[in-house]
Amino acid sequence: MMPQTSPPCSAPPLLEAFSSKVSELWPGGLPRRAVLAVSGGADSTALTLLAKECLPGWFEHLVVAHFNHHLREKEADSEANFVRGLAVRFEIPFVQGDWSPHDRHTYHRVDRNLQAAARKARYSFLLETAAIHKCPVLLTAHHARDQIETLLHNLARGGKSGAFAGIRPQIDREGIRVLRPLLWTFPEELRSFLEDRDQTFCEDSSNAHPKYRRNWIRNELLPKLSESYPSFEGDLLRRWSQFRDESLPNQTLFEKLKDLSLRRDSGWVIPLSGLRNLDTDKQVSCLRLFLRDVVKGQSPHGWDPIRQAPMEKLLELIKRGKEGVVNLPGGIRVELKGHGVTLRTGRG
Repeated sequence: MMPQTSPPCSAPPLLEAFSSKVSELWPGGLPRRAVLAVSGGADSTALTLLAKECLPGWFEHLVVAHFNHHLREKEADSEANFVRGLAVRFEIPFVQGDWSPHDRHTYHRVDRNLQAAARKARYSFLLETAAIHKCPVLLTAHHARDQIETLLHNLARGGKSGAFAGIRPQIDREGIRVLRPLLWTFPEELRSFLEDRDQTFCEDSSNAHPKYRRNWIRNELLPKLSESYPSFEGDLLRRWSQFRDESLPNQTLFEKLKDLSLRRDSGWVIPLSGLRNLDTDKQVSCLRLFLRDVVKGQSPHGWDPIRQAPMEKLLELIKRGKEGVVNLPGGIRVELKGHGVTLRTGRG
């Protein structure tokens, strides 16, 4: 655990920005009870302090939830103890979940990768905690650089414009709304906020390991890009915000198309005519939203068909009105037959 030096940042504006984003993202009519996903790192520790300073002014009730993956032995236990102490000091209820990497062998093959399995287990715990404590909202500490790393990762995988969907500020998971109010805040601001409060935090040693692609993007690629193009991060974040604003009308189209479609336990049957009447960009957007819905129980961010080749094959079948099958990542099967397009998962 260590304090962090970083560029100065005025704490009150950060608190105001956080409160404003929470208010903007919070679903109307829901009680202001939230679970905080807290790892003990700088970002989630800042989230805890910010939320605490909004209690009871905005929040009615908070719960600190920590998930111990038991992947880094003593370091992981130290983090759990730190988060527990933080919750005790702030007089916020604390809940801990524990997991063994061996548990992943019972998962579907798509989820057996260590990182995917750990993420699946963590979100299952967080959503269950929210339900048990009657908190309709889960807050996570994803920040602006997490978003930038995700956008770069998506673009590198061939996502084209769809890659700009990025991490969504709000999603529904198993009846719980997951909010990410810090997506517009850079980690330097969060660490400066902690420094202003003389608040320590934990450093996850795995964040420096080069074998993880996100770490390489964060520690190697981004510094070089920012050195050559100082405005790169801000420009990319603005492009994401623009894409999000432009995508809002497509959400309306998706809702209308849903009303014309047939819901099945493992997916959807969409009328082919409803898709063929849309231009390509709107087809992609609506299909992406349907696919997110199909796998919402397995993926914390929703699923985006960012690999272009299978999507282009699917669009070509729709355009020509020909029957056929396209297999997409995540065990998704798309079949064009008769007058419908069937999307389903083998896990359904």
